[in-house]
Amino acid sequence: MMFSPKSTPTAHDEILLMRRAQADPKAFAPLYDHYFERVYAYCAHRVNHPQEAEDLCSQVFLNILKSLHTYQGGMVAAWIFTIARHVVAHHYRSAKPIISLDGLDFATQDMAPILDEAEEKRIVQELVSALPTEKRDLLHLMLDSGLSSAEIGGIVGKSAGAVRVEIHRIIQHLKHRYLRITGESSDGR
Repeated sequence: MMFSPKSTPTAHDEILLMRRAQADPKAFAPLYDHYFERVYAYCAHRVNHPQEAEDLCSQVFLNILKSLHTYQGGMVAAWIFTIARHVVAHHYRSAKPIISLDGLDFATQDMAPILDEAEEKRIVQELVSALPTEKRDLLHLMLDSGLSSAEIGGIVGKSAGAVRVEIHRIIQHLKHRYLRITGESSDGR
């Protein structure tokens, strides 16, 4: 079972491939091809150097191959990103990770003359860095990895609805703090 580069495997296809890979690790190749860019993006946004991200991504896939026997079913993406999350956490236990700021746009049209893009990113980055690790991880999994709420829920042990609510609250909290710092009110005045 091969996926074309433009096709998206179904959850059922992924589970079948995982079962085959448990018997023959070479059967994992299509899933590797499908998930490589997403895992690399996740790692790249957690570290600040492309070589480090490549090393972490390699470690993630090595750990996946070593752990194929532990896969017990369920969402393959959740299983893969749980391993990625553990690899990155192990690598940076004491450092504060940096996440992509592209998905968090708090500025209003009226603020454009006040803050330049670099200053805006610096403020948002500081706000995100001040979040507890669990909240930063949720943002990483959503923004950097492109995982669905259900997939993130599988990783962190919450329902998809609980993940959506938590991410919404995190973003609202960040927006409120951003607007306080920049002197804007939440209604744009």
